[in-house]
Amino acid sequence: MRPRRVEPCRGVEPPTSRHLRHAAGKWRPHRPVHRPHGVINHSGGEFVSTYPPVPPPLLPGRTRDNEGFWEHTQRHELVVPECQQCGHVFYPISPRCPQCFSADLGWQSAPRTGIVSSWVRYHKRYYPWIEPPYIVALIELSPYIRMTTLLWPPPTQHPAVGAAASLGFVDLADGITLPVFSLDEPNKKP
Repeated sequence: MRPRRVEPCRGVEPPTSRHLRHAAGKWRPHRPVHRPHGVINHSGGEFVSTYPPVPPPLLPGRTRDNEGFWEHTQRHELVVPECQQCGHVFYPISPRCPQCFSADLGWQSAPRTGIVSSWVRYHKRYYPWIEPPYIVALIELSPYIRMTTLLWPPPTQHPAVGAAASLGFVDLADGITLPVFSLDEPNKKP
């Protein structure tokens, strides 16, 4: 048995495209096939960009979990979370202790010296307040505390992994103070 052919309803026209673009050419001079040399858009040759002329400053966000950290850095003190239940000291900041999952947290002073465990030199300007090239390093303050931060001022030579670094602070706009580290002696290991 052959399948029946489905007939379209009467009065219904075949579908058409919603937007019909007329081709450019001889009879449509206002729609040229090729744009004149130097014309970027239809508004007279102005350049159009979606990028802002100056990037907005990338400042760290404040949350209720890290508010105490930023209050202490404004006073040039470096603190890390400490669990009031088990005494575990940890970083990065989280709303609960990673060992006992308690939400009862306080703040403890962090060591002011550490060692470089990894680093990278950036040659592109990601922050408007830092002139490239600059170095971002992973500083190990204790077995449980590792901070990703700037080496400031940027050393001219490559920092050695294991080099000693000491804490400093950079005051920015909007009441933000960033903890940064500087190399004690460029390639001296502790």
